[in-house]
Amino acid sequence: MTALLEIADLRIQLPSSSRAVLLDGVSLTVDRGETLSLVGESGSGKSLTVRSVLGLLPERAKIAGEVLFEGRSIFGMSAEELRTVRRQDVAMIFQDPRASINPVRSIGDYLVEGLRTSRGLSKGEAAIEAEGWLRAVGLSSPAERLNQFPHEISGGMLQRVMIASAIGSGARLLLADEPTTALDVSIQAEIMGVLTQLQQSLGLAVVFVTHDIDLAIATSNRIDVMYAGRIVESRRAEDLHDAPWHPYSAALIGSRPLVSRRSTALRAIGGQPATADDSQGSCAFAPRCLYAIASCCDSAPEITAGSGGYVRCFRSGELRAELALAVDVPSEDLTEPESGRVVVEVRNLRKTFKMGRQGGVTVAVDDVSFTVDSGECLGIVGESGSGKTTLARLLLGIETPDSGSVMISGQPRGARPRSATQRRHWAAQLQVVFQDPYTSLDPRQTPTAAVDEILTVNSPGQSREWRTAQVDRLLASVGLEGAMRTALPSELSGGQRQRVAIAKALAASPQAIILDEAVSGLDVSIQAQVLNLLAELQRETQVTYLFISHDLAVIRQVAHRVIVMKDGKIVERGLTSRVLDSPQHDYTQRLVEAAPRPGWQPPQALGQA
Repeated sequence: MTALLEIADLRIQLPSSSRAVLLDGVSLTVDRGETLSLVGESGSGKSLTVRSVLGLLPERAKIAGEVLFEGRSIFGMSAEELRTVRRQDVAMIFQDPRASINPVRSIGDYLVEGLRTSRGLSKGEAAIEAEGWLRAVGLSSPAERLNQFPHEISGGMLQRVMIASAIGSGARLLLADEPTTALDVSIQAEIMGVLTQLQQSLGLAVVFVTHDIDLAIATSNRIDVMYAGRIVESRRAEDLHDAPWHPYSAALIGSRPLVSRRSTALRAIGGQPATADDSQGSCAFAPRCLYAIASCCDSAPEITAGSGGYVRCFRSGELRAELALAVDVPSEDLTEPESGRVVVEVRNLRKTFKMGRQGGVTVAVDDVSFTVDSGECLGIVGESGSGKTTLARLLLGIETPDSGSVMISGQPRGARPRSATQRRHWAAQLQVVFQDPYTSLDPRQTPTAAVDEILTVNSPGQSREWRTAQVDRLLASVGLEGAMRTALPSELSGGQRQRVAIAKALAASPQAIILDEAVSGLDVSIQAQVLNLLAELQRETQVTYLFISHDLAVIRQVAHRVIVMKDGKIVERGLTSRVLDSPQHDYTQRLVEAAPRPGWQPPQALGQA
């Protein structure tokens, strides 16, 4: 039987570019009702591979190889034939659903237009169908949802709308490009449950692009691991986790944090991801591989087939036992530091906001109290809307509490700072590192200039020589060397930019740092580097961290203690190991159960949203 989708030796190259080769000999198949996951670091070619199925390729790109849907060549289709495939046969959902739906049109307009275009239904027929598909993806009150606008529903609900649009068109193949990355862990579980149940009931085939290898293993039939524009390993999902065949696959698995136990130190992958151009005629992973030999740098490995998959590695056969051991990282839980010196003290903090013209009030932070000692990391977890970010803004003095108090090193923080002197004093107490390092850095400043500016503001009167020495020390402490120090943010990787943001925070010599989803936008390999770096810096400087994250595995790795927030309240607190191993509150239990891990399955029943 012909595969639903077949990509054969696909090579995509730009005619004139410093990174001309984008995909280099990609081959894969997807059968009806099957889920194939593509995993790998940013730039590995995952998204370009799935976009090629719809013919969405860079202008002027040189293309070799084939993409076949039900045996028909995508590249050989006329414009009208390709439009028909896009409307009726193959659908795609993206990471950010808000970027795909017109914000000034209602949910009903969006769905009805799609159904009329793809299936030729009348407006009334399409409206009835749209309501039925919203019900099928688990949205409550579907008739009312049709009249709502995108800004009136949550991201998880909007992603369900995108899925309803995709399956309502009659598509047999769904391309899902990081569809859950921006969602809370519980909403991610719900979305994966929706996809799994619809796939089983409709026979839908799915190509799932993700950086979360645990999620891929739990929800896929097969996994293709991509690196530098090539598939380096293709395996059954249940086989990959415990017995990877390629050193890169083993490195990805060993570098991710786990919600079930804390790794003594994550096995971060050294160096930076390569491009297909970097490795013509050699193994692309060789410069970062712990097992590379001379032949890896002299020639490119061919495909070696095995039971249930294939691999591109010269040494795969002899390394399999060693790679199986490499993914089993030693574990050790954190214990509370013994400093006893309180750095952050929050007492009975409350913050409300007025909503709309009617004057309604929403409680964002409700009677929150906690302390954090010197050298300690406090994890703050909860879903969107739980009050985590408002709490951070109150600590930073960006928002003023209705009642309660914030003390940093015994000194109160109330209203916003009244002078430049007070701003500098507050900065010397508490700094923040945000989720997106690119938007938090001046695009015109090099790392050297960015750190020097912080030193100039916070240490007036110090000599240029002193500042230069401090810049060197700070950039070295976060692993930025050589040309990286004089590069612009656009020339740095995401992990390197986050290192600059951390160096800037340290330049003020703060007693505490708030890390607001500081690693959620990073590849798992780069995330491991940053988490290891944060742990090392804390051991050396005894700086205090308040780590805000929706990722319980990250919290398990970095936090001594954790507080769980819901609706502005702390519903559970304690040692991280105790809370995650034996959660007492039903809300915490749901968060822990929703976190992907080996053996995890998404919920089979569609929860109402």
